[in-house]
Amino acid sequence: MRRWFAGGMLLALIASACGGSTPAATSAPSTVAAPATPTATPTKVVVTYGSVAADVLPTYVALEAGLFLKNGLDVELQLISSSNAAVAALISGKADFTQAGGSEAISVNVGGGDLVIVALTSPTYSYILEASSEIKTPADLKGKKVGISTAGSSSDVAVRVALKKIGIDPDKDVSIVAIGGVPERTAAMQSGAIQATVANPPETLVLEKAGFKPILDLAGLKLPAAVQGTIVRRDLVTGKPDLVQKFVDSIVQSMAYMKKNRQATADVLKKYFKSSDDAAMLTTVDFYVSEVFPTLPAPRVELFADAIATLAAKNDKVKTFDVSKMIDASFVQRAADRGLDK
Repeated sequence: MRRWFAGGMLLALIASACGGSTPAATSAPSTVAAPATPTATPTKVVVTYGSVAADVLPTYVALEAGLFLKNGLDVELQLISSSNAAVAALISGKADFTQAGGSEAISVNVGGGDLVIVALTSPTYSYILEASSEIKTPADLKGKKVGISTAGSSSDVAVRVALKKIGIDPDKDVSIVAIGGVPERTAAMQSGAIQATVANPPETLVLEKAGFKPILDLAGLKLPAAVQGTIVRRDLVTGKPDLVQKFVDSIVQSMAYMKKNRQATADVLKKYFKSSDDAAMLTTVDFYVSEVFPTLPAPRVELFADAIATLAAKNDKVKTFDVSKMIDASFVQRAADRGLDK
């Protein structure tokens, strides 16, 4: 990766979960790895996520490599139209876990919800700000359209951080447009509907091959962020802590698995991206394993600073929100104490 330049919310969410596209579900692990046979009937859980993206790779691998099943969980993974809708399914009780960003959880909690982040698998930006070939300097972005997923999402936060880094005021100099997940934003770039967006591998490879330019490599800056994590309702944390522990154990084991099984991890990506491009998938795995994913996905208060700053600009309640009450790193710590990250 290279830099071109150095460098009522709760009700609305529940309403969005009731409409939109029909979720795509996956419940049975593939043949990537032979899972151990559970000693008891596994517990069925539903996990939602908002976009096909490599940020969700720890969850994909935990399912496809049989780690969830090994830990006694029969996971049904559901793709919903956006991260906000994925979180809304959690609030409404239609899901047990959601993979989404810290900003989505903050918005829900400020609006009256009670969600907890128990793991944070992407604690730094995995994005690269990409732009059309007509953009020669940062100033050329003025007056242009920049795509995000939804307002208040991790991509919204990332776009605003990236634009400020190159001297562009996200509220005055550009039009920020809600398009959808990374695949949808990539398509919008290719159609000319937007002139810039944040994307991550493998979509960045597709965009750059088509002539688009990387403006700023946010991942390379290693900025603290809460891009992707495991979110649950507090009633599950307090009422079924053993279930939450099994899920977090699987995620921690998945992250260790990826470091040792490069090709098998790339094969998982091929399935979810419906791709046969082995080189692109391997490049994506290498990028995430070396640049993004931590050894232990423990949530920390300092990772939420950008999300708080972005959301507080439009909601005064966020300014006094105590992030420490929304995170619980004890499940990751217990997994580490048992050496599951090895």
